[in-house]
Amino acid sequence: MYSRIFLALLLISSIHHAVYLEPPLESVTQHNHDLAYSLNNSFVLQDSVNGTMSLDFYGTDYNWVPIHRHVDLPLIRASARLLTIEPAVDNSFSATKNPYLIFAWGNESDELEAKDWEKIMYVGDDCIESQNNSFVSRYALIDFSYNGIIETVNATDNIVPIPTKILNAIQNTSGNDSLDVHLNSTFIFTYIIDDRIPTHEGCRKNLAEFSSVINVLDQKNFTSAGNNTLFFLVRPVLLEQWYKNNHFDLIVLSNSKIYNAQISTNQNQSKNFKINEFNVTEDDYGLRHIVTIPLNITPGLSETIALNNPNPLDQENSSYSYLYEFNYSYEGIGENTLEIEMRSVFGDNHTFSRKIMSRALSHSGNISEFPGIDQVDVRKSSEFELDQLNMVFLNLGLVGVLAILLLARKIIR
Repeated sequence: MYSRIFLALLLISSIHHAVYLEPPLESVTQHNHDLAYSLNNSFVLQDSVNGTMSLDFYGTDYNWVPIHRHVDLPLIRASARLLTIEPAVDNSFSATKNPYLIFAWGNESDELEAKDWEKIMYVGDDCIESQNNSFVSRYALIDFSYNGIIETVNATDNIVPIPTKILNAIQNTSGNDSLDVHLNSTFIFTYIIDDRIPTHEGCRKNLAEFSSVINVLDQKNFTSAGNNTLFFLVRPVLLEQWYKNNHFDLIVLSNSKIYNAQISTNQNQSKNFKINEFNVTEDDYGLRHIVTIPLNITPGLSETIALNNPNPLDQENSSYSYLYEFNYSYEGIGENTLEIEMRSVFGDNHTFSRKIMSRALSHSGNISEFPGIDQVDVRKSSEFELDQLNMVFLNLGLVGVLAILLLARKIIR
């Protein structure tokens, strides 16, 4: 029995601490989108702002002298909070994935009770007031600010697409720029009260409308990721190398985080670089969030997060926040096609390939270090006559010695 309990606990633990090899974008985004509808009217006490309802009542005393009473009752509350942009990884979103904002808001109001009416009763007014109805209207002003560009959206729903003007600007993101979002939500509470008026014939119905406003503010920053990469082949620069020292070394600039890369030789996978895995957390509202789990860097790979401006090497004059260096060696002679394929955390694929010639060395134009191979795979060298060269060095040596002896004889004389 204890083993069954242990297995059950282990299963629950694995569900809450599942590790994903691929970012679960589709399932998390769908979950959050479905949940957002319930958050469109969700009051949360710890995020709330309290307000008062101002009420003014009129009547008469026993001598038919008009009287007035004003009361402020703590009847109304509202909450609003910015939550996430979907789809997202590590609080970062991509402009190419049709992102939208999700926020939660809600309100709560009390009915007027006997204890409240006690504060409203008038001396000499025999007409008893009552609450007829109450309702709330609301709207939200959302400011999206990115690198000096500001767009304001008037929202009545809690799922808000990111404005096109902002998305166009984010196309040039370095991968670590910030989108600032400010929420100003307005709740208008309205109470309909039957403020009955005394007359000689009795109490007359008199519906009065009272309104009070609550504003709830929130602010949140999100990181914008881009879809651009820039590849630099470090070795071999001239696409030709010695077959005993084959390299396919690259520097890659990206404005989105890369989680996996693989190198293939002639369309056959040769090396896989795993950079990140993924976990999913859940916040107090039930929304799920994808977070990266950095892995130990694979040998031959380094990752640097810093702003890079490769001018004038980049024709589009872009900036990149992520730099990756790949060092890969392989065996083979002749022409080989080397390719690297990288995948960003938002599922975008980026590839770079080159045909590289690996050759054996030769000596004296016709003697190869690798006998019997196709001459196409041999790097040519200049021809020379070894015997004649040695004779030249020998002759120069004898002439030098003879010149020294003659000079010495002349000095002695």
